[in-house]
Amino acid sequence: MQTCGSLFAIPVMMKCTSNCWNFNMYHYNGGQNNKKCVSVCPQGYMKDPTTRNCVVVCPVSSSIYYYLLLENRLTDPTCANKCTSGYEFKNLNECIERCPGGYYTQSLSVTINSVTSMHNQCVQRCSAAYGDNLTESCVNNCPTPAFADPTTNLCVN
Repeated sequence: MQTCGSLFAIPVMMKCTSNCWNFNMYHYNGGQNNKKCVSVCPQGYMKDPTTRNCVVVCPVSSSIYYYLLLENRLTDPTCANKCTSGYEFKNLNECIERCPGGYYTQSLSVTINSVTSMHNQCVQRCSAAYGDNLTESCVNNCPTPAFADPTTNLCVN
């Protein structure tokens, strides 16, 4: 095993570097004498595309959440600021296939760095709609015979 001191080793190239980005790889800091550039983070770590580091938990900034994607979760875990499938669940910072009981699915338009996109989220209270317990989703109009209760933001029978 190559030792690179404070630099990161690139085992496949027998090189040392301070910036794994130049090689389209991620920084893994496994402690003293175990810093290396990797294309897949070791077990227990996931890729953070913003810092290009292998991290234990997806980051949260003041306004942006990052979620562990569903795709390749076991083989190549990766964080992203939007779930490509499933629903964003902020309690775990993960994309999940189905919202847990007591949560509703809600599609929101979110703007990050001047780019607007739709995000599917699990929420406990619908923000601009009503929670329909039958479909477990946020709806603009409650299905008949239910009516919208503006106090609770729920569809009530």
